[in-house]
Amino acid sequence: IKSPIIEGSSGYWGKFVDPFHPEFSQSLENSLKAQQGKSADDPFCIGYFVDNEISWGDAGSLAKAAMLSPKTQPVKIAMIGWLQIRYEDSIEKLNQAWESDYPNWDYLLENSINVPEKAKEDCDLYYSVIAEKYFEEIAKAVKKWAPNKLYLGCRFAWTNELAEKAAGKYCDIVSYNFYKKSVADFQPPKGIDKPCIIG
Repeated sequence: IKSPIIEGSSGYWGKFVDPFHPEFSQSLENSLKAQQGKSADDPFCIGYFVDNEISWGDAGSLAKAAMLSPKTQPVKIAMIGWLQIRYEDSIEKLNQAWESDYPNWDYLLENSINVPEKAKEDCDLYYSVIAEKYFEEIAKAVKKWAPNKLYLGCRFAWTNELAEKAAGKYCDIVSYNFYKKSVADFQPPKGIDKPCIIG
């Protein structure tokens, strides 16, 4: 997907897209709308992979990347709003949980924040919010423009359980690319009752 990225993110193939940015959903719309009269109506096309081997990082990493991003980053704005709800709009409660001393919410927005270790639980939780937003927006676009096709996921190569669980929630098939000679030790995350495809 061609879309603005999370500036604070990193990865082998590049930075992760910002699924909260309005251009993300617009890019999806443009890409899938263009398949009208083409693959969207082709009986030999069973569905779509969207993206390939993108940089999911470790659990919590995308939330940490959001906090490192500039104040205009939509995912950062959304995360701070989520934290305000979670901590009842009290920076004092957040500081107590994180063992930090931020003066106010505006400080979190205005500055590149390297979150403390005590923020791990919140970062893991918000990582799932980001991952689910990513898969949900794509699933909606596929079902709108190609309702008879399957959403085949993003072909995980290096991933984590939080990303896989988000995929399992919205993909019709969860896809993987493995670079090894056996899949004998492959197990999808517990709680995912979806078919998997290994490329």
